[in-house]
Amino acid sequence: MAVAHTRVKETGLPMVYVNQVGGQDELVFDGGSFAMQGDGTVCMSLPMYEEALATSTWERTASGWRCTEAPTTVWPQGPEEIYRAMVVGVRDYVNKSGFPGVLLGLSGGVDRRSRRSWRSMR
Repeated sequence: MAVAHTRVKETGLPMVYVNQVGGQDELVFDGGSFAMQGDGTVCMSLPMYEEALATSTWERTASGWRCTEAPTTVWPQGPEEIYRAMVVGVRDYVNKSGFPGVLLGLSGGVDRRSRRSWRSMR
């Protein structure tokens, strides 16, 4: 969003940024399309990691184009954003590859204590 903000500040023109959603090879496109007013304020934001369709209303004023009506969404951050990206990436990879399903194995690793416990159980 920083690059878009810089361009808007340079030109004084509003910008509508439309982003793809979904996994493609090793990339995950996050969606999160948005629009900025000519002064750099965000006037529209769409959800991340899910498809969305929305309309916005713009009016031409003496000082330029202004967004008068548009939806806004709070974007996920931190662990929630990482989780959503992983879900979209794995889901799209599985579906596009034609796999009937997947089995995920998660491990936090083995520490010394659990290794000793495991050995004593043998």
